[in-house]
Amino acid sequence: MHARHELGLDGDRGYLVILPVRRWLLVEKVLDDYESVEGDLLVDRSAARAVRENIYGEDLRPLPGDRMATVELTGAECQLMADSLAHRAAVADTESHDQGVEAGGSEIWDLLRVLDAQLSRR
Repeated sequence: MHARHELGLDGDRGYLVILPVRRWLLVEKVLDDYESVEGDLLVDRSAARAVRENIYGEDLRPLPGDRMATVELTGAECQLMADSLAHRAAVADTESHDQGVEAGGSEIWDLLRVLDAQLSRR
């Protein structure tokens, strides 16, 4: 099951996304677990790398969860992130937490609404 969440962004253009580190950690986990619908491994890896570069300190530990972090992603990477989150939210809506889905579907759908609001203003 692959869910799509169309953002309508220019695939090559850069977009700044600002979220608390705790939300970026969820994005990182979802990106690590998700195989893109198109199977573009370069986009998969570049999106996850861009997130990691901005949410971990020099000691390789996550920054404080309430700290805001800005990550620049291409439109293609933003689309991958949205699709990954939509897929995870759909899975979380149908599975219980004890089946390996840490974040609830409503939490992930809320994160998608935040991303929509940020990216639709650009």
